[in-house]
Amino acid sequence: MLTDAAVAAGHGAGWYAVLVRMCHSWPVSDSTRRDEARVAALYKILGTVAHDISNPLQALVMHAELAADDSVQEQGKSRDGELQATRRMQTIVRALTGLAAVGVHDRPLGDALRRFETLLSRRWTRLGLRVEIDIRDRRNVPVPAAFEEALLAAGIEMSVWLRARPPRHATLVLTADVRDEHLLLSIRCDQAEVAAGLCETIKAHAPSLNAMDPRVQIEVGELAMVMRCKPRAAAG
Repeated sequence: MLTDAAVAAGHGAGWYAVLVRMCHSWPVSDSTRRDEARVAALYKILGTVAHDISNPLQALVMHAELAADDSVQEQGKSRDGELQATRRMQTIVRALTGLAAVGVHDRPLGDALRRFETLLSRRWTRLGLRVEIDIRDRRNVPVPAAFEEALLAAGIEMSVWLRARPPRHATLVLTADVRDEHLLLSIRCDQAEVAAGLCETIKAHAPSLNAMDPRVQIEVGELAMVMRCKPRAAAG
């Protein structure tokens, strides 16, 4: 047997090199690649949620510290700030709990978009981008878990672009349609410059987003993007 000490001493280095090459060249299944893509997206989502919770939490601590020495009038203002911060954390936690509750199962499109709006729209509003969702009778169309995960991951990447180039009073519009058993979620912005920047950003990340689930694909144009998926019910 080739021991670790022997390898360290250089004995059997040829065999060791062969084994290393074999491990690196071992074929990786499509399911493994999809799992890796989803895990990477979830890490980004969790990082964003942690950041969004830390902000109101810091505000809560600050207001509590100020209230300890402030006058009665100032204490009232601090309590209002504490209440707002607490409600924001509750909203974020509820959205995250809803995402965790459905796990890998399909979920209604309306629920997925509500969590998307909860987790990202407040941040985008501060950056000058308003979110408008119009899905009408498509609210109960089932979408796979990867659809929501890819949408959130795309939203986080868009946040990076928005922080660098905050728009002025722009609106991002999400609409849904069903064609040939496929759900199509269109994402457009009413300002061409912002639309072009967001599309360019998502185009760069489209390969990793599309690797999450073969049923979920994002197609990016110059000024708009479309998320396409085939619900499991339709696939049967």
